[in-house]
Amino acid sequence: DKVETLRNFGASYHLRTLLQGMERNPDRVWSNIKELNSDIDFIEVFDHLGQEVFFRGSVEGRVTEFGTIQSFNGSLPKVDREGFSILRHLSRHRIDGEDYAVLSGIVLSAGFASQVRSITESLETFNQLGRYKDLFKRVIVVFYFLFSFPVFLLSILVSFLLADEIIRPIVNLEEATRRVAEGDFTVRILSRSNDELSVLVSSFNRMVGELSGSRKKLLQSEKISAWQEIAQRLAHEIKNPLTPIKLSAQRILKKYNRNKDEFDRILVPAITAIIEEVENLDKMLIEFREFTRLPLPTPERLNLKSLVKEVTAMYRQLSRGVRVDISGIP
Repeated sequence: DKVETLRNFGASYHLRTLLQGMERNPDRVWSNIKELNSDIDFIEVFDHLGQEVFFRGSVEGRVTEFGTIQSFNGSLPKVDREGFSILRHLSRHRIDGEDYAVLSGIVLSAGFASQVRSITESLETFNQLGRYKDLFKRVIVVFYFLFSFPVFLLSILVSFLLADEIIRPIVNLEEATRRVAEGDFTVRILSRSNDELSVLVSSFNRMVGELSGSRKKLLQSEKISAWQEIAQRLAHEIKNPLTPIKLSAQRILKKYNRNKDEFDRILVPAITAIIEEVENLDKMLIEFREFTRLPLPTPERLNLKSLVKEVTAMYRQLSRGVRVDISGIP
């Protein structure tokens, strides 16, 4: 930008107008130049003989020997001196009918050169990056893949571990619930964590324990009820054969005391009935001792009339006034 500004100023048509009267009033000329372009730090004018006729501005840019630059026209090489640099432009103008060489310049500070150099290097670096941007893209993609793939695998592994930590207690709870539904109240679930699932597991274990205690109490009550029913049935079954045994024994004793002639006739049936009932009673007591159930009924086809005859035969001998009519039985 500084070079372009200096070039435009040196080639400007207004410059020759501003330089008119430079010998008569040089300060006013310099003031007008600064108003036109404040970036100009010095200006020096030489006549056709190479003699300086006008100079204003920074003395660092002053040229003592015009011959060193006489052959140039336009921008001159940058001059680097200790602590500063100088940009110069030499242009030819015809002023007041005479030919003049006008040297204008800009004095740069000491840090400007380093700044320009830094900018130049940055620009070169940027251009290099532009040339290698496709390679950089591929390198970044490869680097991203190499970095993200292990992270992806690690995330999958962590997700599986977390899923196992969450799902396993639920699966165990479902399995334990199924076993409890099948009647296994000894199942318990172990929990290693201290989260909401552990609270649920503890509640489940406590519930199963309560169900197990209630089931034991219920079974105990059922056992007591069952044994009470068995005792009642057993008392009834024992009482049934004892009645004909008692009656038969009383009949034998009565006939023996009153009529010894008929004693022989009733002795055998009465003794037979007593033996049969005692055998039934003994069989029932053996089964009870072995903790088996009372004999279950065994349905079978039989002659009802014969069964009734057999039952009434025990009671016929008890009294001559007892008559059992079985004629209506087929």
